[in-house]
Amino acid sequence: MAQIMRAAVDNEIIGSSPCRSVRLPRVPESDPAILTVAQVDKLAAVCDVPDRVLVLLLAYSGLRIGEALALRRRHIDIRSGRVAVAQAVA
Repeated sequence: MAQIMRAAVDNEIIGSSPCRSVRLPRVPESDPAILTVAQVDKLAAVCDVPDRVLVLLLAYSGLRIGEALALRRRHIDIRSGRVAVAQAVA
């Protein structure tokens, strides 16, 4: 919101930003919920095949969701057991 208001001031749409000098409260960081092997298996079991592959890949590879979603067949070498992360989506 502050960026939008700043752009409006820069473009002379408004005289001043109502967001200026407003301090937002810090949102406390929560601990990530890390699934056990049994929980991953249970989740994967109820997914359709393409989603099951994605769940297992994310659970055991350490890839971020944007990296996994950008993968194509050419990035996966089954013989060597390697996945090449060439790009990511946002």
